[in-house]
Amino acid sequence: MSRSTILNRGRQRASESFIDACTIDHKTGETTDDLTGAVVNTYGAAIYTGPCRVQIGQGGGGGRTESGEASVVIFSVSVHLPVVGTENVERGDRVTITASVNDQDLVGRVFYVENLFSKSEATARRLGVVEAT
Repeated sequence: MSRSTILNRGRQRASESFIDACTIDHKTGETTDDLTGAVVNTYGAAIYTGPCRVQIGQGGGGGRTESGEASVVIFSVSVHLPVVGTENVERGDRVTITASVNDQDLVGRVFYVENLFSKSEATARRLGVVEAT
């Protein structure tokens, strides 16, 4: 069996876990709010609309960290996508979760791409994201 065949089977298996859906938009620029003076990002048309998977886990070695007098739990968040058809995702792109089979709390949440993880024989495109606050 060829490496290509094995990779395609792996991608098919990975796609079976993409039971959520999202839309990804490229950042096109910035504008300044005349009333508040806040700089606001602007986004263009969607570059991807389709299946995804959201993974949230403890990151950075896991667990709790101290910040001043506050104790903070740090989570790493990633959005998994099909490899084919998502080649143009960039840092700063906006990911909006549009559907979730098992967790309706995810629907409407917005994340921004912070890290792009690529490898030669990936079964899924994994994006390191941060949630909009």
